[in-house]
Amino acid sequence: MANVLIAGPIHEAGLALLECRSDVDYELLSPASDSDIERRIAGLDAILLRLNPLSADVIGKAKRLKIVSRYGVGYDKIDVAALTRHGIPLTIVGDANAVPVAEQALGLMLAVARQTVVMDRATRNGEYEIRNHCTLTELQGKTVLVVGFGRVGRHTAKRCAAFDMTVVAADPFVAREDVEAAG
Repeated sequence: MANVLIAGPIHEAGLALLECRSDVDYELLSPASDSDIERRIAGLDAILLRLNPLSADVIGKAKRLKIVSRYGVGYDKIDVAALTRHGIPLTIVGDANAVPVAEQALGLMLAVARQTVVMDRATRNGEYEIRNHCTLTELQGKTVLVVGFGRVGRHTAKRCAAFDMTVVAADPFVAREDVEAAG
């Protein structure tokens, strides 16, 4: 029987998949502390992490661990080198959050350009004269620097271009030709 720890909440469909498996015994800890993980790591075959880190020290205590899965796309809190030394693969979700993050970035750009918070607060307080004293701007015609041209960067650049912004991308790991091919 595979012993799996789920450190943090996951979608009910994921739990349903585990629930129907007779060869999997899982524990859901939500929230899961780093010490919870460290205490259980020796007996785990798999661990699914949300936000918790996984250090080389904790990985070194794993006796049966066959896989680590990160419920998300980032893995900067996980010691990948230690996993590699122990022959333990790491999986991530991939492109799952790229569009929402790009949309949020564009939403924040709009909020700054249109001073949404200031205008909202003034309107709620009946300070309608602010419209005569507040300098607003448009995104159209502006230049935006997208630092990192991976999943999120590409989606963000595409949305900025739709607002007639000039997009400049910087990413030392992406060939110039690939950036130019994306427009």
